[in-house]
Amino acid sequence: MIGFVPEFVVSRGRRGRSNIGAVSHGSARQSARCVIRVTPGRSDDTTSKPLLSGYYQNLGSGRGPKGGSSKPVRESIGEILKLLKNGEGNAAQDLFEKLRKSADGLSHKDSTLLMIKFGQHGYLRTAERVFDYVTRTRGMADVVLYTSLMKLYSKKGDLNSVVTCFSKLVSDGLEPDVIAYNTLIDAYCKYGTIDNATEALEDMKSIGLKPDVWTYSTLIKLYSRKRRLDMVRSCFEEMNEIGVQPNVTTYNTLIHAFASLDDLDSAEMAFEQLRADGLHPNVWTYSSLMKVHLLKRDVHSVRRCFNEMLEENVLPNTITYNTMIDALGKAGLVTEMQECFERMRKTGVRQDVWTYTTMLKAYSTTDSVEKMEDVLALMNARGVRPNLVTWNTILSTYCSLGNMKLIRGPLSEMKKAGFEADFITYTTLTKLFQDKEEPDASLAAYDTMRDHGLKIGTKVYNILIEKAGKSERWESTDELYRVMLSDGVKPNLQTFNIIMKIYAKRNDLEEVRRTFWSIRRNHLKPDIVSYNTLIDAIGKEEGAEAAEKVFNELPKLGTKPDAWTLTTMMNLYAEEVNLEMAHRYFQLMTEYGFEHTVVTFSILIEALIKSGDSMSPEAAFRSMQARGIVPDAICFNTMINMYVKKGDVGSALEIKAQMQSEGLEPTTVTYSSLFYGLEKADRMEEADQLLQEMESKRLEPNMWMFCLLIDSMLRRNRRRSALGLLGRMRRGNEKPNLVLYNTVIQYHARKGRITDARLVLQEMMHRSLPPNGDTFTPLICACVRGNNPKALLVILENLRQSGLKPERSTISFVQREARKMNSSFHTPLLVLEELSRDVAEGDLDKPEKPLDDASSERKNHAEIRGNADPASVPETGSISELYDFLIWSLA
Repeated sequence: MIGFVPEFVVSRGRRGRSNIGAVSHGSARQSARCVIRVTPGRSDDTTSKPLLSGYYQNLGSGRGPKGGSSKPVRESIGEILKLLKNGEGNAAQDLFEKLRKSADGLSHKDSTLLMIKFGQHGYLRTAERVFDYVTRTRGMADVVLYTSLMKLYSKKGDLNSVVTCFSKLVSDGLEPDVIAYNTLIDAYCKYGTIDNATEALEDMKSIGLKPDVWTYSTLIKLYSRKRRLDMVRSCFEEMNEIGVQPNVTTYNTLIHAFASLDDLDSAEMAFEQLRADGLHPNVWTYSSLMKVHLLKRDVHSVRRCFNEMLEENVLPNTITYNTMIDALGKAGLVTEMQECFERMRKTGVRQDVWTYTTMLKAYSTTDSVEKMEDVLALMNARGVRPNLVTWNTILSTYCSLGNMKLIRGPLSEMKKAGFEADFITYTTLTKLFQDKEEPDASLAAYDTMRDHGLKIGTKVYNILIEKAGKSERWESTDELYRVMLSDGVKPNLQTFNIIMKIYAKRNDLEEVRRTFWSIRRNHLKPDIVSYNTLIDAIGKEEGAEAAEKVFNELPKLGTKPDAWTLTTMMNLYAEEVNLEMAHRYFQLMTEYGFEHTVVTFSILIEALIKSGDSMSPEAAFRSMQARGIVPDAICFNTMINMYVKKGDVGSALEIKAQMQSEGLEPTTVTYSSLFYGLEKADRMEEADQLLQEMESKRLEPNMWMFCLLIDSMLRRNRRRSALGLLGRMRRGNEKPNLVLYNTVIQYHARKGRITDARLVLQEMMHRSLPPNGDTFTPLICACVRGNNPKALLVILENLRQSGLKPERSTISFVQREARKMNSSFHTPLLVLEELSRDVAEGDLDKPEKPLDDASSERKNHAEIRGNADPASVPETGSISELYDFLIWSLA
C-alpha cells in the first residue's frame, strides 16, 4: 500500500525487514505472523446484496463501546459527509484532522461511519487513518470495524491487505463472525483461487460458524468463473444438506453458472426448483433464463419467458430487451425485432450500445446495408457511441460483400475512436482476402490495418508471429516482433512463449534463453509452457542431463511440472537410449497424478526398440492395450517396422490387421514398411496384393514407397510398370530424387540403352538436381562396353559441366577396357586424362578396386532402399538406419 498504512499491515520479520503479504486466515487464528502465497485472479464485479447490509445499524449497540459523539462533533461529521458528497475531499480530510485532534472524541459508531464514507469516495488512506485513530487512540476496535476495512480493501482489489486485516482481527483476540468470513471469501473469489476460498470455508466451519446463503452464493459464482461444474453442483448440494435455504440471488447465480458451463438443462431445472421453493423470480432470473433459451436457439421459449415476466409484473430491463432483440434477430424475425425495439423506447428502458449493436448483427445476416446505416445514424442522433463490436459487425458485413471501398469507413472510424484492432477485426479481414485468393491473407489483413492507422493489439501480433513461425518464415517473425515493439505494443507471456518456441524450432538455444529472461525483465512470471520450451531446447542442444537441471529447479520456483514436462524429459532420455532414466520419468507420470497416454507408451516402445531389446517392446505394447489405451497409427507403424526389421513379416501383418480392427486405416508408412518386408522375404505375390489394396484406398505413395516399387520392378524386369510409376511421380506431388534417377540410369546402362539413360540424365539436370559420381559411373561403363566413344565424349562433357572428377577406379576401368577396343577411344581417353589431372597423387597411389556394372548396381540398390525423404534424409545409408529415421521423424 502506497502512503499511510495501518500499523498491522506491516509486520516485522526476525531481522526487522517489512513483510507485506497475504496472511493465511487459517493459520492466522494461531499466529498473526504466518504468511501464505496468494494467487491473484481476475477481478469481476459481482452483483449481490452488500455483505454488510443491515449490519451498520448495530454499530454502538452492544457490539462496540456504547455512547455517541457530542453535538458539535455530530455537526462536524455532518459537514464532512456533505463535503464528500460535493466532491470536496481535501476539505473533508482537513476537517477530520481537526476532529481527531480535538478534545471531544469520536464515538465508535461515528468513526466507523466516517471510515466507510472516506473509503467509498476513494480516500482509502484517510479511511486507514480513521481506523488507526479508533484502534490505537480510542481502543474501540471490534469485528464490525475490521470487517468494514476489509470490505474497503476488497473493493480496491487489495487482497493481501484483506487477508492481513483478517489475521489482525484474530490476533487481537476478536472472534470473526459469518459476515467477516463472507467478506474474506468474497475477496478470495474475486482475486484469489479456489483453494483460498475453500480453505476459508473449511476454517469457518471448523470454529462452529454456519455458512449462510451469501457464503454459498459467492462460492458458486467463483466455481462458475473457474468452469468447475462439479464444484458448483457439490456446493449447492452441501447448502441444502446443512439446511441453508437458497434465495433468489442464489438461484440466479446457479442458473447463470449452468448456462455459462453449457449445462442448459440443469439451468432450466434450477428455475423450476426456484418455483418449487415458493420464491418469485426477479428480472435477473428471467434475464438469465432467457439467455439459456437463446443459447439453445429456442426463440419461442425466449418469447414465452418474456411474456411471463410481463404477466408477473416484473419490468424488463435493458439486458432483458437486448436478449429478446437478439433472439428475434437470430431467428430472422426482423419485423418483430423492430417492434420490440420500439416498445423498449416507448416504455423508457434505456437503449445502450449493445441494443443497437444487436440490431446491426441481425441486419448483417441479410446484408441489409441501408438498414445498418439507418441504425448507425440513429445511434449518432441519440448520442450512443459505437464500440469496437459495433464497428466489427459493420466491417464484417462490408467484407462479406467483398467491397474494398466500403471497409475504409469502419476502419477510419475505429482509428478516430482510438480502438485497438482485435482478433475479430483481424479474422474478418483475413477472410476477405482469403475469398479474394490472396497468397498470404493474414499478412494482407495486417497490412490493411496498418495502412489505415489502426493500433494492432497484442493478441493479433501473437497470432501473426505464431503463424509465420509455423511456416518457418523466420524473417517475417523477426520483423513482426520488431514492429510490435516499435509500435509500443507490450508483449505478454504468450508472446514470449511463442517466440521461445520459434527459436527452439530454429535450434537457437542462446535466443531461447535470452527470450526466457526477457519474461522476467518484463515483470512477468514464466508459466509451465515457458519452462517446457526451455527444457526441450536445452535437452536437444546440450543433452537430457542439462535439461534435468532446469526440471529440478521447478519446485523451488513454485511451478509444478505438467504431463508435457514429464513427457519431454522422458523423450530426451529415450533419444539417448537411457532406458533407466526414461523409465523413471514414465513412473513419475503416475506419481504426479497424470494418466499415461499413447504418446508416453510410444516413446517407451521406441526407446526399447533402439536399445536392441527384442521382447520388451512387445510387452510394453501389450501393457498399453491392457490399460485400455488404444494405440494410434504412429504406434502401430512403429511395431510393424520393428517386426519388419526382425524379418517377422507375419507378425507385422497381424499388427496391421489389429490396427484395422481398432478402426484405424493403414497409412502410406504402413504399406511402405510391409511392402519392403514382403519384398525382402521374396513374397512378391502378397506385395503386389498389398499395392493393389493401397491403390484401392486411393493412398498416394510417398518418395520412400516410390523408390521401393521402382527398384523392385526394375530388378524383376518390369520396365514398363517402373517407367509408368516414374511418370506418375513426375505428374504428382512427389518428384524423383537423385537416388531414384541414379537407379533408372543404372538400369538403362546395364541393359545397354545408352540413349534412354542419357535422356534420364538430361531430365535430371533440367530439374536442377545435381548429379553425383554414381550418376556417371554406370553410363561411362556402358559407353565403353558398348563401343560408343561419341556417347562417352558427351557423358564426359556432362561430367565436366557438373564440376565432378572421375574416380580413380573409373579411370583405370576405362583405360583397361579401351585397350581392347580400336583407336576410336583415343579422344575420350585424352579428355578423361585431362579431367583426372586434379586428382590427388595420394588417391592415384591407393590400391585399385576393379569396377564393373555389378558393383555399381549393388551400390545403387543399397542407396535406393535407404531413401525415405529426399528433403531431409541422406542419399545413402542402410535400410535399417533410414527406416529408423522415418519412424522417429513421424513420431
